[in-house]
Amino acid sequence: MKEKENILRCYRHLLPDHLPDLSQGHQMILPAGFNEVPPYEQGGLDWFGVLWRTETPAAIPDPMAPRVLTDISKWREQVKFPDLDLWDWDNAVIVDKVDVFDRENKLMEVLIKEGPFERIHALMGMQEALTALLTDQEEFIALASAITDFKCQLINKVAQYYKPDIINFHDDYGTQKSMMLSPVLWRRIFKPLIQKVVAVCHSHGIFFDLHSCGLIEPIIPELAEIGVDCLNCMPINDIPKMKELTSDKLTFFVGFDVQKYELCDRTGQLTGDIRNEIRETIAAWGKNGNYLPSNRLSEWWVSKVIAEELENMRWTMYPAL
Repeated sequence: MKEKENILRCYRHLLPDHLPDLSQGHQMILPAGFNEVPPYEQGGLDWFGVLWRTETPAAIPDPMAPRVLTDISKWREQVKFPDLDLWDWDNAVIVDKVDVFDRENKLMEVLIKEGPFERIHALMGMQEALTALLTDQEEFIALASAITDFKCQLINKVAQYYKPDIINFHDDYGTQKSMMLSPVLWRRIFKPLIQKVVAVCHSHGIFFDLHSCGLIEPIIPELAEIGVDCLNCMPINDIPKMKELTSDKLTFFVGFDVQKYELCDRTGQLTGDIRNEIRETIAAWGKNGNYLPSNRLSEWWVSKVIAEELENMRWTMYPAL
């Protein structure tokens, strides 16, 4: 079985042949052909006029730059949506090398950042966005809905020109300790909007992968309910518990807590103990499938240890199909 097909089984919520290897059967396109945010590892203006600066290697809206949106009630005048019909999409696919993508052996996943919540606080600042969410909820919802409609139009264009297998859609809702907004507000405002984006992806036969940082356990079962195919989340969420709650409806794409392992080593925990914990984590997260291991190789020794343990367990996790 090709690794591409093995990974596809996870997106289809079928037991894979072996522990998936995303480095072999999958590739993420970080678009430079359209300007939702500046190209990866670069700063500059996006097509809404937000100034970004690089932060090793991610970019963030420059907190010192003037806000594009100064008052939520003025969003219709201050927020200028790009006309996607005027964008040079033929050039975009050339810039992003879509024509030379190895479709036979790899799934194409296109990154689309700045979901409705992220885009609003990029436009006006986090504090101002959270304040507007509470003080002028009607206008906040109107803007979030308009952004979602724009996202759906963008996905239609990406589907037409890039023809991806997966859309990786970003909208962070959590901190290290809790959600940034109450689950009640998320259900009222963002749940139907994300469901709308999911439906557009599915109408093109594209899988929907939601990237959402932070502790978001209260809403994870509902992400499965609205059709999210895969959740790219942080290990601070209780992954085994969330897998039980979502049954076979949601795949989890999760990285390892490398900072914790590095800290354990510096405080005297033996490398062997960390290896055991990594193996136990892989076994718990990978039980019954619906698991895509994420390990971005770095100079940290623990990243290399994780890669070794993933390889050691790759062919023993699941019975042969």
